[in-house]
Amino acid sequence: MLRKNKRILWLLCHKTLMPYEVPLLRSLGFEVFVPKIIPKRAEFRSCAVDFSFDESLTIPEHALRVLNSCHFYQQKWPRDVVFYMNRYFGTAFIMPVEGFRESVTNFEGDLLMRAFGLINPLSYHKNLKGFYGEQVFGWINAVRHRFWFAAGYQQLKECEPPLFAERSLYLPTGLSPAFWKNANTWRRFNWRRISTWPPASTPWTWKTDLAMSKPIVVIVCMARSSESWEP
Repeated sequence: MLRKNKRILWLLCHKTLMPYEVPLLRSLGFEVFVPKIIPKRAEFRSCAVDFSFDESLTIPEHALRVLNSCHFYQQKWPRDVVFYMNRYFGTAFIMPVEGFRESVTNFEGDLLMRAFGLINPLSYHKNLKGFYGEQVFGWINAVRHRFWFAAGYQQLKECEPPLFAERSLYLPTGLSPAFWKNANTWRRFNWRRISTWPPASTPWTWKTDLAMSKPIVVIVCMARSSESWEP
């Protein structure tokens, strides 16, 4: 049981957060599993796969093969997947996306729903209600004693109802050391103004007309003097 509680299912696969958060968890003595199958859809374009974390897992090889073959985000979790998750893992980091239902209705350990903010006027309880309807709050209430709103920024709970705000856990967002390799190398600034449109039919633009009618103005900084950009 002790070993089970030192293993984490990190069901996020975010390619920027993963190089920071997973090594951090491992440095604290946890074994970490990350999914190996990512949906080929726009809302998962910031996700990545990494097999290197499997090396430190002390679960049976056949159990790891079953978990690695699971489509955690797009399908109902097979019974053998649920069995191995509950047998060998005590905590799961999850996302408020389509696989959320499987997480809160099947996993028996602690559940940390990672949150990093959404475009105004969206919030996470509205987003989940859009996916599942009012029934989603019944699922969360049923596991409330082991469910956490794991916010990357402290103020996120201010946009949520008590169901999330009272279960808020501040887990700061960090960056891998690799992101600092070019620190202090900027020599001059070259600002440019461009417009872009967010993609339609994603959780950030769900049921809004933003993607179709409102461009976002982006200020781009070309940091190196050797670089140039022309509109």
